[in-house]
Amino acid sequence: MLGAYVHSYVEDLKWTLQEIDAAVLAAIVDALVEARQERRQVLIMGNGGSAATASHLACDLGKGTIDRANPGFRRFRALSLADNTALMSALGNDLSFEDVFSEQLATVMCDGDVVIAISASGNSPNLVRAVEYARSRDAVTIGLLGFGGGHLAGIVDHALVVSSRNYGLSEDFHLIVQHVVTQYIRRALAGPARPVAFLDRDGVINERPGPHQYVERWEQFRFVEGAVPMLRGLRDRGYSLIVVTNQQGIGKGVMTESALRLIHDEMVRSLAREGVSLTGILHCPHREQDGCYCRKPRPGLIHRAMNETSFMIDLPRSILIGDSASDAFAGHAAGVGTLVHVGRPEGRVPDGTHVVETVLDVLDAVPAGVLAAL
Repeated sequence: MLGAYVHSYVEDLKWTLQEIDAAVLAAIVDALVEARQERRQVLIMGNGGSAATASHLACDLGKGTIDRANPGFRRFRALSLADNTALMSALGNDLSFEDVFSEQLATVMCDGDVVIAISASGNSPNLVRAVEYARSRDAVTIGLLGFGGGHLAGIVDHALVVSSRNYGLSEDFHLIVQHVVTQYIRRALAGPARPVAFLDRDGVINERPGPHQYVERWEQFRFVEGAVPMLRGLRDRGYSLIVVTNQQGIGKGVMTESALRLIHDEMVRSLAREGVSLTGILHCPHREQDGCYCRKPRPGLIHRAMNETSFMIDLPRSILIGDSASDAFAGHAAGVGTLVHVGRPEGRVPDGTHVVETVLDVLDAVPAGVLAAL
């Protein structure tokens, strides 16, 4: 019974997340970034689980987006109105619970601030009253809403609505949306998006072992001829370097995660001695028959890279370099702009793939002018 319910909940959540309206999300991000630039406040409110999300959003905007290395960095002025228990209980007891947010806005809000209401139902009277007050003061109003939006959907400037009438799914949706927004903003504020060279490992950086064999320890690792100059040339052209590699030997029990980590640690040290620095190494440990999302030809490793780097990756200006069709299809599925296949393709590859004989020829296929575009 539990397994069936877990499956139904996860599947329902997957479909719920597909309701994210990209245009509305972009308008919300623009409103928040503009408020930060103009030193206006972002005031957030919600009840119950949505109160926790309001606190979480204030935390992630206030702390999760800052650049501590830059003393002049302009921070978000974000505040959750659901956090002061003494004030909320006093307002609720002495006036009414419908006043707990509008009265706080009357105290702290300035004309033109951003006010965010988070509600599963979209009909909470205290949120409706607060939004109506905020609109009277020319605030930019945003609603993260469930149950089709309710009354709030018709009175906020930007309504991001999910149709689910399950409180848990609606609140999951809102929490995920706040993470998408704040993590996107953090990367956007880190500077211009950067092109990345995504690199398969076996056959591109190190020599492939024999059929159905794996590099199980560093002593078996041999750099491909020309790999280090290729990496150095990619670096000099402005690419950050990220390795994306299938390592199903782990799933088969042939080697361990710790053994792979030791190999990669030594690879990083060896490349550093050659003046080459890797931004990241991502691997899939699963077997081919496991059907995981991260094993190439699926794009999961590239998507992980998008979410694990500290900067925004410019996929159209990025490249993927591999020696198998699965590499090319993974890059194509993720939206990588240029695909470079090393060696003769063993079957169909996506249209537009550059084919080179060896890694020594890779730089000839790499788009020119990357540095000039940065």
